[in-house]
Amino acid sequence: MLIRHSLSLALVGLMAVPALGQEPRRHVDAHAHGEGRLAIAIDGNKVEMQLETPASDIIGFEHAPTTAAQRKAIADAKVRLGKAATLFVLSPAAGCKLETANVEVLGAAAGKPDAHAGHSHGHSHAKAGKAAPADKATGGGAEASAGHSEFKVTYALTCTDAAKLGSIAFDYFKAFKRAEKLDVTVIGPKGQSSFAVTRAKPTLDLGGLS
Repeated sequence: MLIRHSLSLALVGLMAVPALGQEPRRHVDAHAHGEGRLAIAIDGNKVEMQLETPASDIIGFEHAPTTAAQRKAIADAKVRLGKAATLFVLSPAAGCKLETANVEVLGAAAGKPDAHAGHSHGHSHAKAGKAAPADKATGGGAEASAGHSEFKVTYALTCTDAAKLGSIAFDYFKAFKRAEKLDVTVIGPKGQSSFAVTRAKPTLDLGGLS
C-alpha cells in the first residue's frame, strides 16, 4: 500500500507540474485537440500510468451528450480506455499485468444536456488549414455546443520484472484516429524524463529508465 500511495503521489506531481521545456498544464477549458498527456511512475515492480486527453480525440465531441448515440459513444470509449493492454503495449519481458483501471469523464461530456446543447458558439478547434472532423456519433461538427471535456484514466500494473520494461508501443493512436500526440513524462529509479510520442512515431524507447 505504501508503494501504491507513493506512486499515486508521483503521478499527481507529474500532472500538476509541467514537464521540462513544456508549457504549464492546460486547464480543461484550454486544451489543444489532438494532444494529450501521459504520466508514468515506476517503483520496484509497480507501475502506474495516468492519461489525460481531450474528449474530442476519443469520441469526436466535448459537449454534454444529447442523443442515445452520443451516450453510447461515451460508454464505449470508457470500456476501450479501460483496456490498457490494447492501447499501450509494454515490453513482454517485463511481464506487466493490469490490476485496476479508473476511467473518468471531466467537463461538459460528464453532465446532462443543457440549454446550450446543439448551438454553436463560434469557436473552432480545427488545426490550421484543416476542417474540424465530423462527429460520427451525431453527423454534426466535432464541437456542437459550448464546453470542453477530457477523459482521465489511471492504470495500476504489476510487473514480474519492471527493469525489463524497455519500450512501449502506442496502439492508442490506432484506436483513436483523432489523437495525434501524447506528451509523456516518466519517473523511475533513474529520475524523470520527458518525451513526445506521435502518430508518426508511436513507440517510446525507455532506454533503461526503468
